Amino acid sequence: MEELPILLPNPGWDPRILAFRSADVVTVFAILTRRWTLLVDTLYSSVGALELARQALQAAALLHGGKAPPLLVVNTHADWDHAWGNQTFAGPEAAFPAPVLGTRECARRLRQAEDASELRAMQAREPQRFAGASLVPPSLAFEGPLEIDGGDLVAHLLPAPGHVPGQVVVWLPEIRHLLAADAVEHPMPFVQGPGHLKDMMETLEALQRLAPLRVLACHDLLDGDPRLIQKNLDYFSRVREAARTHDGTDPQSPDLDRLLDLPFEEFCGGVPRQAWEFYRGAHLKALRAALAEVQDPAGQDGAPGC
Repeated sequence: MEELPILLPNPGWDPRILAFRSADVVTVFAILTRRWTLLVDTLYSSVGALELARQALQAAALLHGGKAPPLLVVNTHADWDHAWGNQTFAGPEAAFPAPVLGTRECARRLRQAEDASELRAMQAREPQRFAGASLVPPSLAFEGPLEIDGGDLVAHLLPAPGHVPGQVVVWLPEIRHLLAADAVEHPMPFVQGPGHLKDMMETLEALQRLAPLRVLACHDLLDGDPRLIQKNLDYFSRVREAARTHDGTDPQSPDLDRLLDLPFEEFCGGVPRQAWEFYRGAHLKALRAALAEVQDPAGQDGAPGC
């Protein structure tokens, strides 16, 4: 089954931002500026990335009276659903050659053997879904903040570790829109392990200080509601408090959420039933990270940032 990205309806955010959803996997974005047709993430197959570029360029040409500005691509981070379509833009046989920007950590991950093993395993399980996927690192790697001047909009790439090291979000201050990648999520973002929870909280607090009017994340209800940042902050605050209250609980217990009095069902409103197991896994990761933070505070200095 080919999973082609579908352009989603715009319920009220700036019309220069397009949102494309691929099946039930991920939403990625295009920003149509005067100078660039800016793609934010590349999906997970060559088929999907090709269709993403085609639709974005078609929309940009329509917006600009017949000629689309050149493509420019950003990887928010190196996870499979965000960067495995890079070969469409930066590979040796790129169908739409374009610069691909990503952090040095993003580039490192897309070169490492562990991610290559994950790709082979996932292609073996689902060859159609991951047809043509390959690990192609960004062609331009950077550290720290980076600005992309689109003429009418300036896209600020801001470090946002917590979900994974090396993640960035895209902040558009002229319109106060935030493309939050996986730093913000419904019902909760993934914290990969001990040491990342501190980064996650600091990232969410920094995003809150931006005071965005619209927040568009890659895994959420996509209504643009900026209150999602505070909702995530409140969630992690409760997780930390539960860990402090129940210090000594076995973090590997399969019923950890109930032992800490935070059953997953309390947070799953609006989550499709088929995704409950997936997000309960995210919930358990957060609880284990918080317990590790309480039990070994000296070892929880956070993962390296962008």
